[in-house]
Amino acid sequence: MTGEAAIGRIHMLAIEWIVDWQWVTADRLVQAAEDALRAGVDTPSLWFLAELGRSENAEARELFGGVLDELGLRPQLPGDRAGARWELAHWWAGQIAEGVLDPALGANLIWREAANELGHPQALQPFVRWASELDDWHEGFAMSRQRILDNIVAAAGDLVGRAPCGGVRPFPQGPHGR
Repeated sequence: MTGEAAIGRIHMLAIEWIVDWQWVTADRLVQAAEDALRAGVDTPSLWFLAELGRSENAEARELFGGVLDELGLRPQLPGDRAGARWELAHWWAGQIAEGVLDPALGANLIWREAANELGHPQALQPFVRWASELDDWHEGFAMSRQRILDNIVAAAGDLVGRAPCGGVRPFPQGPHGR
């Protein structure tokens, strides 16, 4: 993992935290700190965070706030849950397009955690459609499962090309290299 990728991962954990802090456990924060340090990212709070036990949630969250400040990430974070959900949808789409995230899982995440919560915006409808098609898919279906997965990957590539949050990208180089 590169330093840029490690910082991107920390950024995405912060966005998940905005959506629902319970998603971001001490275990995930400690792992992200360890990975960042191995990648050459060095801040005082990262060292303290990496040394925590994986169940020390309150301490990990406090130190994570320090990590965000020391890396200058706080000003780049969306100001509300809706903006955070848009950024997550874009990140998941990038992960799908790069082949890092299974298209079926990614489409379901975008459908359930972004589209549903954002009032089903048009830009996310392809994921709703294809994830729903996969949920209903069976051997006699008119379209092959692989074709549906290919359509999800294509939709992900289309979404990655669009700017989230009303046209403003919250950071210049995201975790999936946009």
